[in-house]
Amino acid sequence: ARALARGLARTTSLLTLDVSDNELGDAGLAFLATGHGDGLAVPSIPAEQATEDVPAGLASNSSLTALLSSNNRFGSEALQQLAKGLLSQNHISTLDLGVNPFGSSAQGTSGEAKERSPVSILAFGDALGRTPLRSLRMQYVHAGANLGSCVGRALGGSAPGALRQLNLQGSPLSIAGMRALVTGLSTASVELLNLEGSLRDATAALKELCSWLAQAGGSLRRLNLAHNKIAAADARAIAEALATNTSLQDLDLGANPIEPDGVQSFCAAATANASLRKLGLSYVHVGAAGAVALGELLDSPACALVALDLDGCRLTSKGVTTIAAAIAGAEEGQRRGGRIAKLESLRLEDNAIDAGDGGPGACAALARALSVCRSLSSLFVGGNGLGSPEGADCITALAAGIATSAGLRVLDLGGNQLRPHGLRALLAGLRAQQGLTALEVSGCALGDAGAEALANELRASTLLQFVSASSNEVGLVGGKALADAFEASSSMLQLDLTRNPGVGYATLTRLRMLNVVRG
Repeated sequence: ARALARGLARTTSLLTLDVSDNELGDAGLAFLATGHGDGLAVPSIPAEQATEDVPAGLASNSSLTALLSSNNRFGSEALQQLAKGLLSQNHISTLDLGVNPFGSSAQGTSGEAKERSPVSILAFGDALGRTPLRSLRMQYVHAGANLGSCVGRALGGSAPGALRQLNLQGSPLSIAGMRALVTGLSTASVELLNLEGSLRDATAALKELCSWLAQAGGSLRRLNLAHNKIAAADARAIAEALATNTSLQDLDLGANPIEPDGVQSFCAAATANASLRKLGLSYVHVGAAGAVALGELLDSPACALVALDLDGCRLTSKGVTTIAAAIAGAEEGQRRGGRIAKLESLRLEDNAIDAGDGGPGACAALARALSVCRSLSSLFVGGNGLGSPEGADCITALAAGIATSAGLRVLDLGGNQLRPHGLRALLAGLRAQQGLTALEVSGCALGDAGAEALANELRASTLLQFVSASSNEVGLVGGKALADAFEASSSMLQLDLTRNPGVGYATLTRLRMLNVVRG
């Protein structure tokens, strides 16, 4: 770190420095920031050298704009030195301090140092507020109750409006910390806020956050609240706040115990919002009842959603049929006027579409949505049992919709037991569609016969650019056929055949080189 600090003082061209995962500790951070240890114990460097005042570190650099230093065992002792370096340099716009134990000394120092740590953290926040910082990452940082206050001070400093991206994923926020954070947010211009897994008490914390979200103006565009134990009532409170919010475009509520009744409450309140464009509910129990509410949301006049993530939502065939019908209905309503929804991306992976007798019907509904909704360009239906003995008819139904789809560009069918006959039915639809650019068929039990069918499609297509067929039990014959087709293709840029050991070293090496050259 000391040698690197000397180099920083000399360079005038370095823009980004990544020293993550190096266990630099407090002393290493101090050297990196200002070029000297400032009294910190440095066993490997003589005391007179550790404290000598030689221009070095961030404080003496004029070019660096991004410092990435996650996972380095930084405690609180060197924060003052880092603040000095940042204020002297005054060009850093991106700072990553994630996965560091700022709540106490990382060097195992005395209780006195631990008592001073809150003061150091808060002073550090004050210093950040005087820099032109635009992106701050403090994910998985354990700074106790002072983290929110530190970030709040950074947001509300003498350079308000500079910080645009804030990542606090996995860093515990107390109620007092959330209150301080919201106070800072109210005077800032943050556009991206990541609080995934950060709320200790979701209900109380969301009360503070929703009061800020409900403001009609604001700058926030993306908000991640996944993995926060958000319940049904909390989800409704968020939706009610969004009724008057005109800035938020991307909301992730994934992996929260919202349950179907919470999804219904959220959708009912969210119909008044006209700015939300992306909604993530992955691994939320939506179920059939929640699917009906989502369908009504999609069909509401104000709905502006273009991307909907419903991976792992336990929809089954009944819920998927409801969603697909709503998409088709919303598109038809738009053509009649009065609708602004134009869904572009739909994720439905791991939803057991083939369960029961409704699988073919669900795929037929999806096929109709693909035919009607010209804006739907990305469809993800991996891991749904399609192509299995119970879901064999699903592929036939889906292929028929693909053949008449005008807008589909990305299709993910990975993790479905397509086998060669299912792949051939799918490829027949793609050949008629003539628009797909990316295809995912990994883990589909294709074997050599499926690989050869896919190779024929690569030769015929002038649009396919990205194909992933990993983990398909492809052997030497199928691997060579795909490699030859890839090399002969005028459009293909990337072909993934990893985790197919039977392909052989020579073919895998050839593919690796082709991917490098074309990518």
